[in-house]
Amino acid sequence: MMRFIGILLAVALAFGAATAARADDDAARRLALAREFVELSQGENLEKQIRESAEAQLGRAPGLTEEQNAWMRETGTDILTRLVVGMIDDVIQIVAETYTLEELQAQVDFYRSPIGRSIASKSFDMGVRQGQVLARMQMAFVQELIGKYCAEFTCPGAATPGPALTPRKPS
Repeated sequence: MMRFIGILLAVALAFGAATAARADDDAARRLALAREFVELSQGENLEKQIRESAEAQLGRAPGLTEEQNAWMRETGTDILTRLVVGMIDDVIQIVAETYTLEELQAQVDFYRSPIGRSIASKSFDMGVRQGQVLARMQMAFVQELIGKYCAEFTCPGAATPGPALTPRKPS
């Protein structure tokens, strides 16, 4: 009887080890596919696109000198590029945890195709434009919220609230 229990225990341990090894292999494959998916879906030259977008948006602050604007462009672009490129590993981990192997493989296959590459090349610019819309909406929200708060409560140093920005309604 003891021998039977020993054999049963050995089989259970071997099965558990094989299952753990398969899970580790699946996790490694998902991570590799997630990395490829993120690289493919972001289009080529992601870092270059980030730099160009940041340079176009930074350094146009009213009231700053050309020298100050140039400093903002250069410094802000360097910081933003470093932060976004550093964030990619976190995004890859999230993608690997979210999608199954089959889903990741399907996305990689799609982004390897001509239509997938075409979509990827447009995705960065579209994301920038969506971010601008979101930023306007967030500013409108904060302005309206603070205006209503200051109308209800005392806000030291606050002038009467100005007109709230109203985001465009979807068509």
